[in-house]
Amino acid sequence: MPIWVQAGLWGLLGSSALVIGAAIAFLIELPKRLIAGIMAFGCGILISAVAYDLIMDGYEQGGLYPIIGGALAGSAA
Repeated sequence: MPIWVQAGLWGLLGSSALVIGAAIAFLIELPKRLIAGIMAFGCGILISAVAYDLIMDGYEQGGLYPIIGGALAGSAA
């Protein structure tokens, strides 16, 4: 199987959650608090993924205390 077909199938699989979620939201009336909770969870996952990717670079360049200070300052902001 060509690599571009494999990439397309993996992309289709990865994006299928968006289509399934949209179909569920269209067909079923969900409580606003549940929707807000799901959105907050997704936001937290995205922020964690970015932070996890940047933590090692920050640690290598500045050490532990600047990371802690930056995380606290960013959370307060």
